[in-house]
Formats: sequence, C-alpha cells, structure tokens
Amino acid sequence: MKKVAVIAHLHKAEALAALKDIREWASAHGVEVVSNLREAEGEEGRIGAEDDAIVRERFAGADVAVTLGGDGTLLYAAHLVAPLGIPVLAVHLGNLGFHTQVECSRLRQSLDEIAQGRYRTEPRMMLEADVAILPGAKQEFPEGPRLALNDVVVSKTAWGRMIHVRIHVDGEPASDLYADGLLVSTPTGSSAYNYAAGGPVLEPHLDAIVLNAICPHRMHFGPVVLGPEHKIEVEFHPRKPSEEAQILVDGRLWCSVTHEHSLKISRAPVYLRLIVLENAFFRKLRQKLSWGGLI
Repeated sequence: MKKVAVIAHLHKAEALAALKDIREWASAHGVEVVSNLREAEGEEGRIGAEDDAIVRERFAGADVAVTLGGDGTLLYAAHLVAPLGIPVLAVHLGNLGFHTQVECSRLRQSLDEIAQGRYRTEPRMMLEADVAILPGAKQEFPEGPRLALNDVVVSKTAWGRMIHVRIHVDGEPASDLYADGLLVSTPTGSSAYNYAAGGPVLEPHLDAIVLNAICPHRMHFGPVVLGPEHKIEVEFHPRKPSEEAQILVDGRLWCSVTHEHSLKISRAPVYLRLIVLENAFFRKLRQKLSWGGLI
C-alpha cells in the first residue's frame, strides 16, 4: 500500500484526532496520506462540494480510502471515490453508523490488515439520477447526473401540500402517486429513510431498487422492490402543471423541478467498493435499529 485517501468529518474532534493517527501510522510504513481538508489551512478548512474535482484529483491512485465520521460521511465519500474505484474503509465516529465497519479503537489494526491484503470488498449498488427538460420548457437544466448510495427523493416544497406525480418503469405507466414524496432507494439505503417510511430492509450487497411513497394520500401504493435493470421516470401529473418539487440525493438538496422536467433514475455505472471485515448484518439490525427479538 502506497497511498491512503482520508475523508474526515471536519466538525468532529475525534475525526481530526483519527486523521493524525493515520498520518503517524502512514509515516511509520512509508505510505502517503491525502485528505479532504485544505492543506493550506491545516485541519480547519474542509473542501466542500464545489471542490469535488480537486478532491478526486488528489485521491487519484489511492490504494484505499478511509472515512472518519458516520454514515453521512460515508455518503459524502461515496460520490467522490466510487467513480475512482477505490475501496473504502468506513470508521465509526457518528451516532448510528449502520454501514460503518470498524470502531476507531481498531483503526490501526484494520490498516495493518488492509496493508497485508487481509480484507474483502463488498460492491454496493448506487443509483444515477438525471433530469431531462421536456419539449417546450423554458427553465434551465440542473447540472447532473448525480450518484446516490442511499436514495433519491422527490419531495414537496411546501408544508400542507402534496405532490402529484406519474411514475413510469421502462417506459410503461406504473402508477400515479399523490403523496408528500416519492423515495427511490438502493439496498444500502433501504435501512435509512426507506425503512422509516415503512419500506423493506434489503441485504445491502444485493442489486435492487426500492420504490416507496412518503405519506401517500391513498393507501393504494405500497413499497415495490424492482430488479436493478429497470429504469424509472418521474413526471408531474398533467392535471397539476403548477406544482414544484425538490430533488434530494442522499439527503442533500440537488435541485427543484416543475412540470417542465422529467426525473430519470437507474442503476449507476459504478459501485462503491466497501471494505467489510465481518458479516454483522443481523447484529446491526438488532443493536442499531432494534429489529426483532433479543438473542
């Protein structure tokens, strides 16, 4: 191992301390360390979304990426490193940490194991979301596409109002939906917002797409699990041309859309290579989501 990329949560003192620990380990092993922090400002300037290109350039050629934070830090890292094909070790410094793999106390031990090649990676399917402008539209096209490790959400923009959308799957009309929102989830994201919205939890290594409604007005729309090859298209219902919705990708606001836009969601061409050191899916369900009975 010659190069380690680190994505640290700027506002967690534990993350900055862990970054220092990684640098000490790397120095002892002749390994280069690069991070998402602005080098000119030491450990006080995080590179934001507008500098993603700089981060990717800095991370290019890394043998492994390490996230220091929680699941949110992993989501932030996924869209940076997945296109680079770099395996990711997620260190738990957050609150829930459902998809993080190791505690900070095991960081050096885990780096030793990775340096010796004693680990496996689990490919995590991602979604790709893009917005198309319909014929005759006057509004500008939002920059895209976007990658999502957890989910893509079409949400209402005002409290007390619903959105009315029409869903197509592979060009075939699937459903009209009147609800607070539509959630399209990966298996990795199925234990997050989708689970809170009453959707099923899938094993995270599977390839599948979950369609789920957020507070539907009519209970005719239940969660649906689709194969990964399907392509989903979402448009506003033609009888509701004045509505507006916002698109969130992994919990981060991407853009607002109107009846002039069409949202297209499909399996992304890249996967996140998540380093897995133990199979703890059911233990995490019990301990972190209070699922099932005690064992």
